[in-house]
Amino acid sequence: MLELTESSARITGKVVVGRTFIDMSGGAVEDLVVRDRRHLSKDGILVPVVAVNPTSGALESEPEIIARGFMEDGEMLSALRGVIEQTVTSASHEERIDRLVLQEKIRLALKRLIKKETGRQPMILPVVLDV
Repeated sequence: MLELTESSARITGKVVVGRTFIDMSGGAVEDLVVRDRRHLSKDGILVPVVAVNPTSGALESEPEIIARGFMEDGEMLSALRGVIEQTVTSASHEERIDRLVLQEKIRLALKRLIKKETGRQPMILPVVLDV
């Protein structure tokens, strides 16, 4: 610490500090937020949206995939849709009607395929809608 007066300046002690990130809002940003932003800028984000019948657990329509900062190659998106359909149809009835379980199964299945095919690890945020 530095103490300043009108006629002098002297060191009065030490303070332990770290890095502080500030974004456009002018506020400090947590390390976790910075890490997520770096991850998104490097690998992108994938939001698979799946409509499921809440009683039967059957798919009500073809899965939609929203991709930002990640390959938007039609062939790859088609393969991802196939993995989602396979994951849902091969899940047990209990897994299909439990939204959180089904979201996690979809996330893991997509993560494995994407890592194997591209080496990338986009943030994957599955959305399962009861229709």
